[in-house]
Amino acid sequence: AGILLYEIIFKRHPFHQHSHCRQAMEQHLKDYTEVQFPFDNNDVSEQAKHLIYSLMHKNISGRFGASDALKHPWITRNLHDKLPLTS
Repeated sequence: AGILLYEIIFKRHPFHQHSHCRQAMEQHLKDYTEVQFPFDNNDVSEQAKHLIYSLMHKNISGRFGASDALKHPWITRNLHDKLPLTS
């Protein structure tokens, strides 16, 4: 879900680059520690970035599940709510 949301918002895949071969992408996934956002993302809210980060957390115990994501202020549009932690 995090990768899809990233692609919808930033219009590119968070890991795949057109110049990457399969081995390079697999290595990138092994080295992945946290999602990196494009530098030209000034139009993207902190809530949206937080949701993407939480959905793509490398450690599964720190990653949002569906119930966590559905309560997120970016989804509920309660944008003044405190950003949630994982359950």
